[in-house]
Amino acid sequence: MEPVKTFDADVIVIGTSIATQTVLLPLLKTNARILVLEGGDYELTPFGNNLTFSDERGHYINHHWGGHWLRQYGGASRVWNGFSAPLENWDLIGIDGRPKWPLGIDELEKYYRISAPVMGEDPSVANLTKYNIAQEFVDRPYIIMDPALAYADAKPLLNNKNVELRVKHNVIKFTCDDSGSFINGIWYSVEGTVHFASVKKNTKIVLGAGGLGNAQILLQPAANRRVAVGNEFGLVGKTLMAHPHIAVGEGFIDPIVVRKPTWAQVNYKKWLPAYIIGADYKTKLKLLNASVSLTISAIRPLSPNEEAVQDFYQKKWRKKLELYTLYARTEQLPNADNRIEIIADKNAAGLHKLKIYCVFGARDLMSLDTTTRMLSEHFLKNKLGVTTVDNDAIFLKPWGWAHPSGITRFGTSPKESVCDHTGRVWSYQNLYLNGSSLFPTVGYANPTWTIAALGMRLGDHLVAELKKGT
Repeated sequence: MEPVKTFDADVIVIGTSIATQTVLLPLLKTNARILVLEGGDYELTPFGNNLTFSDERGHYINHHWGGHWLRQYGGASRVWNGFSAPLENWDLIGIDGRPKWPLGIDELEKYYRISAPVMGEDPSVANLTKYNIAQEFVDRPYIIMDPALAYADAKPLLNNKNVELRVKHNVIKFTCDDSGSFINGIWYSVEGTVHFASVKKNTKIVLGAGGLGNAQILLQPAANRRVAVGNEFGLVGKTLMAHPHIAVGEGFIDPIVVRKPTWAQVNYKKWLPAYIIGADYKTKLKLLNASVSLTISAIRPLSPNEEAVQDFYQKKWRKKLELYTLYARTEQLPNADNRIEIIADKNAAGLHKLKIYCVFGARDLMSLDTTTRMLSEHFLKNKLGVTTVDNDAIFLKPWGWAHPSGITRFGTSPKESVCDHTGRVWSYQNLYLNGSSLFPTVGYANPTWTIAALGMRLGDHLVAELKKGT
C-alpha cells in the first residue's frame, strides 16, 4: 500500500493479536471507520521474525521473550496455545502491598463471560472467578486452549467496508500536539522504510502491540521533547512480571483426584486439573497466588524405593495409586528492578531495541515452595496421595513462560500507573492500550483470557465514546 499523509479513521488499531481482535468485535457492529496497522505480514517472515530479538538478562534468556512475541497477522495466539484461567478477587484488591486493579471482580467476570466464546468456551466457565475463600485447597482447573486461538484468516476484516487493514506497517512512535493532550501523528515503517502520517484530533488509537511491544513504542525518544510520548510520568517499562513455571515434584496420587472437577457443573471441552490455596489461607500466610496442576508422569522404571512407597500406601489405603507430576505456575511480584529499557541500536523496522531484566525474587519462589508442601500435606492427610517436593527445581532451576505483564499498568492515578481504568494513557485523550502490559498483578495463569476480557471491555467503552462524539 502507498504511504499516506493522514491516517483518516475514527479508530486506529495497532496490532492484530487477541488484545486488539477483541477490541474490534464491538466496534465492527458500528459504522465507525477503522484502520488496522499490523507490523507483520499474513504469515511469519524472516524480516518480522528478527524484529523481537533483545538483550535478555535474568531467568529468561536466549530469545525467550522474543520467541513468544510473534510479528504476524493474529500474533502469538495463532501459534501458542495454553492453560488459561481467570483472575480472582484476591488478585485484584491489593493484598499485602501489591497494587490494586482499577476494576472489581464483578465487572471483570462480566467480560470473562462475554469473551468466553472467543476462547471457544461456554460463558459458564466464568464461574471460576468465585469460590469458598475459606477452603484450604480449591479445585480450580485450567481451560486448555487447543488448538491455539486462530486469527489466521483476515477475511472478516478485509471484507468489511468500514475497515482498512495494512500489514507490514510497524508503528515506531507517536507525536503529540503542542499542549501534550492528543496524539496527532504516527511514525511507522514498511519493510524498513520510515514514513509519517498525521492523525486527526478526534481519532481514537488503540495500541495492542504485545506485552513488551506496547512499552517499546512508548519508550522511543521524541525529536523535540525531553520525554517520550506516552512516558510523561516515567513508569513505562517498570515492574515487568512473568510466570515462573516449575515441575515442583511428583508422587503417587489417587486417580479420582484428577478424574473431573469436583464442582463439575462447568462443561469444559478440555481441562487440566489443578489446585490453588484458598484466599483466606493465602492472606494469612502472605503467599503469592500459585496453582499446582497434576499430569501423568512420563513412563519410566520406578526405583526400588519408589516401588516400596507405592506398594505401602496402596495397601494401607486400599486403593490404586498412579505416578503424577506436580507442575506449578505462580505469579511474580511487581518489582521495579525487573524492567525493560531501550538501547541505542535499532531493529530493521527502526525501533530502538530492548534490554530486558527479569529475575525471580525470594518471595516468588518461597511462596511456590510453601504452596507445594501444603498441597503434599493435604494429599497425605486426606489419603489422596504421597508426593515429593523438588527443592533444586524450585530454587536452583526456576524458569517459566514469557507472559510479559505490568510494564504499562493501569490504575487510578498517574503517580502509580501509565493508564486510567479504561486503558487510556493519562496524558492523552485519544490513546488507549490493551494487553497484559496493563496488568498491575499477573496472577498465576496464562493471561490470554484476561486480555480478551479487557479487550471486549475497551471495545464497549470506545463504542460509547463514539456515540457521544468525544
